Amino acid sequence: MPSRIPAALAPAALAVAALALCACVPTVPSVPDLDELGELVEDAEELVSDAPEDEGDDDTVQPGTEGLSPEAIAAGYTAVEMPSGWPSELPLPDGIPVSGIRSGESFYLVFDAASADELTALHDWYRGAGWTVESEFEVDGVVLSIYASPETNETGPLRRATVSGMADWPTGVQYNLEVQSS
Repeated sequence: MPSRIPAALAPAALAVAALALCACVPTVPSVPDLDELGELVEDAEELVSDAPEDEGDDDTVQPGTEGLSPEAIAAGYTAVEMPSGWPSELPLPDGIPVSGIRSGESFYLVFDAASADELTALHDWYRGAGWTVESEFEVDGVVLSIYASPETNETGPLRRATVSGMADWPTGVQYNLEVQSS
């Protein structure tokens, strides 16, 4: 059976209950003085006016990207040195090398060509110089051709050239030369 509070203690019990309820109510933070608030607004305005302005599309050229197409820059390429030893009898596209690796006598290159015509010129040169099309296929509108050199030995062509454009980069040229070791 529940216990009852004697009538004489009822006012004290009510006061304790009221205090307990008040303790649960969150306190409201003090409101700053209006002069203090005005100073805060002035400080914020000064910070905003001193901040550097967003210059949007500025003409600042990132190191290594001068002369590159927007597509090459967007892909993260920068100009690189052409690896030494490229066979002088083979053409190179007019443009800027943006990736160049030499492994033994083989080369793996990417160019940002001066124009999309440079890719066509490479294909035309290999076909006109007696190299045979060993394989050719198209992926996403990009043609990749593998040319075999006319010089051969008992295991096949001495050199293979792979020439390809690049999707979404009209002046991008992938150009590899693989040389068979004797």
